[in-house]
Amino acid sequence: MTAEDFEKIEKELSLSLPVAYREALARPEFQSEAAGFQEYTGDADEIIGLNLEVRASGFYGVKWPEHYLVIGEDGAGNNYFTDVNKERPAVFLADHELTISKKRLVTSETYETFADFIAFILQLQSENDAAFAEDEVESVAEKKPWWKLW
Repeated sequence: MTAEDFEKIEKELSLSLPVAYREALARPEFQSEAAGFQEYTGDADEIIGLNLEVRASGFYGVKWPEHYLVIGEDGAGNNYFTDVNKERPAVFLADHELTISKKRLVTSETYETFADFIAFILQLQSENDAAFAEDEVESVAEKKPWWKLW
């Protein structure tokens, strides 16, 4: 993500991004066209869209505080976010099921630092890559007749 991307996010969302967030997105993993991961997007327009949507609609019936910055999703309806008002912001996962049942914003995961969160994301990506590699090996084996597998 570029300095212009950070400025665009700050302008569109009327907030100041934490230094830890900027540093995390300056990592090489977030510098390509397909930057980031679902859980931690490196795309400024996606960040802006996620935040504008949750600010306008709320999070499953609960008002979303404007100082909470959505930084990604888990693919199951939950949002990863940070509090931009904190000097050392943690990363949280807003849990939609618990939020619905308790009628207040509830988190189910916490990462004390962005470094902890990035380590989680990179581990998750590594596990996904390994799973896809195993699927490819299995599909090659499935194409061979059984007597040629030895």
